[in-house]
Amino acid sequence: MRFYCKGSVDVICVGIAWLLIHLTKTREAVFLVMDSTNWKIGQVNINVLFIGLLLPGGVFVPVLWLPLNKRGNSSTAERLVLMNLFLNVWQHLGSSPVTVLADREFIGLEWFVRLRRSNFSLVIRARWQDYLPLVAQSLDKTIYKTSRLIERKVKANGLIQASFAVDGYTFYYTAQFNTGSRKGKDKWLILISDEKDIA
Repeated sequence: MRFYCKGSVDVICVGIAWLLIHLTKTREAVFLVMDSTNWKIGQVNINVLFIGLLLPGGVFVPVLWLPLNKRGNSSTAERLVLMNLFLNVWQHLGSSPVTVLADREFIGLEWFVRLRRSNFSLVIRARWQDYLPLVAQSLDKTIYKTSRLIERKVKANGLIQASFAVDGYTFYYTAQFNTGSRKGKDKWLILISDEKDIA
């Protein structure tokens, strides 16, 4: 595919994704990964937002991408451009539900709600502090007491899960230790999802 082009032909690319899913028999669970790459060549900034299909064995195939005329993270509006391109074709194929996977740069309550309104499920990594106030509110505790509760429960049980609601949608906050880091707040693996059983 022409990965470094100005844009992608959405019908062809999503059609390729559909074909890959049928050929690899992954129709029961379709995972779409959102990511970005940002680097500089001379004085030119290269910033590309893309979504791709996660195939069995961890193989990742980019299917849609959007060059961003800026440095830094993408906005909710920019992400939705790609997701809507994907959805407009995907829904006509009568294909399985899709779960969006993304890292900590792809957070935001408006983003989560817009994904759910479009019938996407989501599992997105978050930072420790990102939604702690909402979790504390749902537990009717202070942020300090919520932090202590999370640490205590994770040490005892391996993880803790709480929920919070936004615009009528329920999201689950799952916290567990990050096996790759034990320093500061990076020792935590925080996941936000609309599904309860993701751990």
